[in-house]
Amino acid sequence: VLLWDVDRLLVIKRHEITASHVYTYHYEGFRAGGGLYIVSPLDPNREPIELVTSPTGQILDCDLSHDGKVALFSWRKQEDEGYHLWTINVDGTHLKQLTRGSWHDYNACWLPDDDIAFLTTRWPQFAYCWHAPVGVLHRMDADGSGIQKLSANYLNDFTPSVLNDGRILYSRWEYVDKPAAPIQSLWTVSPDGTLLSGYFGNQ
Repeated sequence: VLLWDVDRLLVIKRHEITASHVYTYHYEGFRAGGGLYIVSPLDPNREPIELVTSPTGQILDCDLSHDGKVALFSWRKQEDEGYHLWTINVDGTHLKQLTRGSWHDYNACWLPDDDIAFLTTRWPQFAYCWHAPVGVLHRMDADGSGIQKLSANYLNDFTPSVLNDGRILYSRWEYVDKPAAPIQSLWTVSPDGTLLSGYFGNQ
């Protein structure tokens, strides 16, 4: 759920994702159905406005542009393909696919310069103790071009977002003497990939 203004929320409707591990939510638990909607928090009886319907697919997450005009989301249109990044104007126009391929692109967020940070499994890495492909932090231009790897992590990164000072805040799995479920420490990195730093919770 994203707060858009006092009378509109951008929400995803989907079945619960039932993954076996904290790092497999992009890989397991696919259940088709749902979509991307605008709803009113002030009038719960108002009919939701459907931006994207996904009867054979699943929308994983979304973010709203700084001007509140464009929704960015990851969408797996059917079970035999990966999540990819899409945008749509909040008035329902200009649905556009930004990424393609046999991998997963997901957990995207808008950067201060209107480019996009996201996770991708496009490199051949896998969790040491499981068969799940590993998503790590990348960035790209707003049209899907100019993809650059920001993270050198060899295990999963998670859920990037942008702090008020422009740094990307995300969590990452540190495998050394730390289990996967309770230890997902917070890190920050500049949008150009410099100044990687532990933020909180790495002990």
